[in-house]
Amino acid sequence: MDSIELILTDLSEEATKRLAEKHKPVGLDGNIKVAKVGGNVAKVARCELESNLGESIITSSNRLDYEYDNKKNDYTKSKRKEVYMNKIGIIFAMYEELEEMLKLVKLNKINKIYDLDFYECTINDKECIFLVESGVGKVNASRSTQVLIDNYSPNYILNVGVAGGIDNKLNVCDIVVSDKLVQYDFDITAFNHPKGYIPKVGVYVECDRYLRELAFNIKKDNVYDGTIATGDMFCTNIGLSKKKK
Repeated sequence: MDSIELILTDLSEEATKRLAEKHKPVGLDGNIKVAKVGGNVAKVARCELESNLGESIITSSNRLDYEYDNKKNDYTKSKRKEVYMNKIGIIFAMYEELEEMLKLVKLNKINKIYDLDFYECTINDKECIFLVESGVGKVNASRSTQVLIDNYSPNYILNVGVAGGIDNKLNVCDIVVSDKLVQYDFDITAFNHPKGYIPKVGVYVECDRYLRELAFNIKKDNVYDGTIATGDMFCTNIGLSKKKK
C-alpha cells in the first residue's frame, strides 16, 4: 500500500463517517448502504486518476515506506515499516469468559459506550483486540456487535465462550470451531419452512473460511469441527437435546 492507496482508504472512511453523521442510518442494512456510498466516493476518485495516468495505482504491497515524524509533523521516508494492524473484536456472553481472555492480552483502556464496557487491548503490539461482555442472548449479542462495528470497525469479529454439547465424542474443555450456525429455536414451520429457517438467510449461517483455517492451524488434539446451535434458552432437558440432533 503506497501513499495514494492510503489516501483513498482514508477518503472512503471519512466519506462514510460524514454520510452516517448526516443521514443517521438505522441498523445493519442502513449502515451497509452508507458504507457503499462512501466507498464509491473513493472508487470514483481512483478511476479518474487511473484514467488520466493510463495505469493502475494499486500495488501488491500491504506496507508503507513512510513513518510519521512528530518533529517535522509530516510523513518521511524510512526503512520499510509495517503499519497495518489487525483489529479484532471478541464478544463474550459473560464476564467470567472475558476475564480469562484479559489474562492473555495487554489492557490499554476501558471505554464505556452506552451500557457496554469495551476493553481495548493489544497482543505483542501487533494485534488490536476489543473485548466486550454482551450479556446472554442473541439480541444482546447482535446489539453489541453493531456497537462494536460502529465504533471500532474491526477486521474480524469472534463470538467466544462456554457452551454445552450434544455430540458424545466431546469432553469438557474441548474446543469446537464452528463451520456453520443454526438458530434451533427459530420456528416458522406454520409457513411451510423447516425448523430453524430464517427468511432471506436460510437454515444455516456459514462461518468465515479464513478464520476457520487459522483456528485449525493450532496443533491441539481437542479442537473439533462442528455446527453451533444457538437459542435463547439454557437446555437442561435430555429429550430436547436429542431433538436438536
